[in-house]
Amino acid sequence: MALTVNPDAGAGGLDTFREEGLYAFRFDLNDDAREEVTFKIRFGEVTHAAGYQHRHVQSFEVRRATGDLALRGAEGDLLVGGHSAANWPWP
Repeated sequence: MALTVNPDAGAGGLDTFREEGLYAFRFDLNDDAREEVTFKIRFGEVTHAAGYQHRHVQSFEVRRATGDLALRGAEGDLLVGGHSAANWPWP
């Protein structure tokens, strides 16, 4: 899976995700035209990396939802959370 929402990110456009957005990967596992598993990604408030005004960091959570939760909402089992770009080697 790859999440590409802004091909110009960092070059001339924003390098962050919308904190009010819900990004979802939906999978139909049995060809019934209805998703059985959904991976849901939410991002938090944009902040600046320590000492780097032009580097942005956001908290994030990735959740896995099945059944009725796969069809709607932001709920699901938390798989991982953290901060974007938190471990990048800063120039």
